[in-house]
Amino acid sequence: MTATQPQVDDFLAEAEREAGRFHWEGTFADYFRMVTENPSLVRLAHELVHDAIMANGTRQSAVTGKPVYRLFENKVFGQEEAIEQVVDFFVTSKANFEKRKRILLLVGPPASGKSTIADLLKVALQRFTRTDNGPVLTIKGCPLQEEPMHLIPNNMRPKLFEQHGMKVEGDLCPRCQRMLDTQYGGQISKVPVSRVIFSEQKATGIGYYDAAVKESDPSMLAGGADASASSNGIWQEMVDGHGLDGAFHVANRGLMEFVRIFQAEPISLSMLLELVEDRRVRLDKSGAVYADEVVLALSTEDEYRKFLADASQEALRGRIVPVHLRYNLSVQDERRLYQNFVKSQGINEVHVPPLCLPTLSSLAVLSRLEEPRAHSATIEEKMLAYDGAFGKVFSMEDVHRERQACPGEGLTGLSPRMVMNRFTDKASRSDVTCVTPLNALHSIWQDLRENAGLSTEETERYIKLFQVAVSQYSEKAVREAQRAFVDNFDRAANDQLTNYLSDVTAALSVGSPKDVPGEIERNLADMEKSIGISGKERRNFRMEIQEFFTDLKRRNLSFSYVTHPRLREAIEIRLFPDRKTLRKMLIEPKATDKVTEWRRLRGAMHNRLVNDYDHCAICAGDIVEYALFILNGNQTLRPAKGELEWRWDLNPTNGTAANYQSLDQ
Repeated sequence: MTATQPQVDDFLAEAEREAGRFHWEGTFADYFRMVTENPSLVRLAHELVHDAIMANGTRQSAVTGKPVYRLFENKVFGQEEAIEQVVDFFVTSKANFEKRKRILLLVGPPASGKSTIADLLKVALQRFTRTDNGPVLTIKGCPLQEEPMHLIPNNMRPKLFEQHGMKVEGDLCPRCQRMLDTQYGGQISKVPVSRVIFSEQKATGIGYYDAAVKESDPSMLAGGADASASSNGIWQEMVDGHGLDGAFHVANRGLMEFVRIFQAEPISLSMLLELVEDRRVRLDKSGAVYADEVVLALSTEDEYRKFLADASQEALRGRIVPVHLRYNLSVQDERRLYQNFVKSQGINEVHVPPLCLPTLSSLAVLSRLEEPRAHSATIEEKMLAYDGAFGKVFSMEDVHRERQACPGEGLTGLSPRMVMNRFTDKASRSDVTCVTPLNALHSIWQDLRENAGLSTEETERYIKLFQVAVSQYSEKAVREAQRAFVDNFDRAANDQLTNYLSDVTAALSVGSPKDVPGEIERNLADMEKSIGISGKERRNFRMEIQEFFTDLKRRNLSFSYVTHPRLREAIEIRLFPDRKTLRKMLIEPKATDKVTEWRRLRGAMHNRLVNDYDHCAICAGDIVEYALFILNGNQTLRPAKGELEWRWDLNPTNGTAANYQSLDQ
């Protein structure tokens, strides 16, 4: 026996215990005793999905105070309103019979998160049925994983409710009815009951139908009939002649995902309407079977609008609860989405610079915005305001008005899928070891030119958006170089924040602005004037700052100098070398006696970028060189007859890094 054999045996034994942990069999008599002691075992589908969501836990948002559902947290980004609507649907439908007669429809552009939400709900449901709190028991062998309480005759159900407070909805399927009659002589107490685990793979409790698939037909929803059984009479045909194997049957007691619903044939939509209205699945001419399931449908905005315009679909329209999803209009949310994607894909062979995903996020959000309605505002200012960086042009009220005036924002533009496809394509190339922001932008531009079929007007628009995104990156690159210029910058910046907040508290604790001690007032005013705060604005600004950070402390949230955008700007202005000084220090001196110090300065900046700010040797060198390129007044991007001409090396190599000397050399 090898040294690892006991570990192998222990692992196999544990695996066998796990496989059998959810196995339970008994009789209906056993089950009935269980449910009288624990009525929550008898749950309809909407309540089961609701409980599966809640089983993952919730927390209160420190920003909005609203619940955050952990099932979706760090998996779906920027869709808080849509998620709230999804959860509200299950909260109301679990206790409301009429609300259960509705289709939950996720509507949005491609790659807006519809399938992700659907997948998370399915995973939660499958996982929940494997817990002690979410068992699903069924009449053993039933193809519909039927609720055993259907064995209670209809005329006995009022008495059941009177004595035990339990309501039973639904009737036995024809196969279980025949089994009860022929094998058990009507003795319901002897009918075998077993536990089932929902599994999409095993077609248990999770149904799926894509109306756009060519092979799809109504029989995939309602099951197929065996013509050879049609001579045996209607009842016998229901028992023997029907597979009870359609997606509607599979999803009984669970969830039915209906993809591209409005591409379905009219007969399929009629069957769906009957399912949600009457809780039954028609078996051709042979009658119907009861089915209880959540119907979750997915559609694009274009198909949904066409459906709304179709007068013949009025009945189905009344049964739909739409939840609209959009592309992110917040750069922070888009960046979190990309970070999650990169992490989930295990992209470890190449380096992703800290400015890469934010730059891609900026371009993606810009492509989804309409031109600002606010007077003299730019689309860049609008993007920053949507991300919470309010300024002189955009206040919070202005953002609210912009959103109301531009209802189509987030329905068009670059999809996250397209952006990440181009990113991974670039990252997978053998000649790329670091995906620089400009290289990633260039890859997206290539895709647009080759595959998007842009009109002349659209091309002009995207050229302008790329220029804005590159301009944003250029400013960030210069700031990154300025930050690396200062030794222990982050510590110094946070000290500045601490001192400023302390002075604000002291200044606001006195009755009148005139009573603020002179040194404190000078310190505050010196910080504030760099961002244009002066005169009567100062006290209001200080009150806003105190309220902002007091709220963060009350919610036990950490913060730093970057937390408040305007304070960050003021602190950076105070600590950063000005652009003229930085340019002078980065240019190679003509005097040979100064070259060594110049090289050490560059080496120190390079080392800080690598050691403190998550750059690799390649992109650290690229940042320093690029910052000087920008400070010299150069243009990175030049439009040229409907194309973009890049004036910077898009794929820097280790050769750049080799030019730097560390402080220790």
